[in-house]
Amino acid sequence: MNNPLIAIADLRSLGASLSGTLVTAADHEYDDARALWNAMIDRRPELIIRAGELTDIPLALDFARSHHLPLAVRGGGHNVAGHGTVDRGLVLDLRACNKIMVNPSLRQVSTGPGTLLGELDQATSAHGLAVPVGVISRTGIAGLCLGGGFG
Repeated sequence: MNNPLIAIADLRSLGASLSGTLVTAADHEYDDARALWNAMIDRRPELIIRAGELTDIPLALDFARSHHLPLAVRGGGHNVAGHGTVDRGLVLDLRACNKIMVNPSLRQVSTGPGTLLGELDQATSAHGLAVPVGVISRTGIAGLCLGGGFG
């Protein structure tokens, strides 16, 4: 942890309140957690919150705000410019929030913000449905819905 302004007690409290995991540079999974699709992007966030449930989102936002940390939100992590990460800030990684609910009779689908296009395609095609968006299966659906990842 490079930021002396964040107390260890605050980190412990945050980690205990999350359904997902809190990753810092001291953790063995840090390099995997900060990696993006575009390997040319090499940013080093102070913290990575791997949200386990949507309830982790307001906790992450409140922590970033109260500790004056720059925030990056990662859906699929496929943005070519690396907008899913930030140096010396907090990354809110939503990839585990990828629940998909298909209602074939209404021809509707609801998806979590971490869902990848390939996961969505697989879930809808099982019901003879399709979502006409994107062509790369590792792209996050949230970025695509926000204007090709630039929303």
